[in-house]
Amino acid sequence: MDINSSVCSNTTANISELLDKFIKFWNDKNIDCFCDLFVEKAEFTDVIGQVAIGIDEIKKQHEFPFSKTMKKAVLTFNEIRARALSPELVIVTASWETKHNLTPDGLDAPDRNGIIQIIAKKIEDNYKIALVHNTDITQVYKDMPTAKGKFHTV
Repeated sequence: MDINSSVCSNTTANISELLDKFIKFWNDKNIDCFCDLFVEKAEFTDVIGQVAIGIDEIKKQHEFPFSKTMKKAVLTFNEIRARALSPELVIVTASWETKHNLTPDGLDAPDRNGIIQIIAKKIEDNYKIALVHNTDITQVYKDMPTAKGKFHTV
């Protein structure tokens, strides 16, 4: 994974490994392994503005897309940048794209793209995700019925 990074090479390697796992588990729709990447009280703002706090809510937040609209989708990250916020925190900003999206009814939906920011927290010698803010630039799902309101909306 190519990362434009201002952190040391060891930290960059750890962040790269975290992002590789994020993409792999997301693409595999392996919700348990995906959620293992987060700290217990992590916060995840999804593309429609729902905020899930804690691993249990993040898991619930991803059940619908992983089983319906993102069931066949493939996620890729591009233009990845990483920089330190503190000795224990690294912020990652990347553009993303998904292909093979579906509507809630299972019909083909257009490719999507957006921007994601991830704050990774150092836990011993590795990093886990403390916060995600995800934005869909295409807004494919903006007007579709969803589970909006189920989590802490902003």
